[in-house]
Amino acid sequence: MDKLNWRDLNETLPQLTEPQVLEMLEAEKAGARRQTTLIRLHQRYSALRCMRERAELLQLVSDKQPE
Repeated sequence: MDKLNWRDLNETLPQLTEPQVLEMLEAEKAGARRQTTLIRLHQRYSALRCMRERAELLQLVSDKQPE
């Protein structure tokens, strides 16, 4: 992915999936290694991962059959 400036990054991030954000994070770690960009990408990745994991946990609860 092309190197994004701060404004473009913040406009683009909400539209990306968890794997896409992880790919960008890994590319930034291997490339430019800009501290603020790494932090922002990690924040977004963590939020997406947390939402996914919570949904998975809630699905377990809703799938549980009464005993």
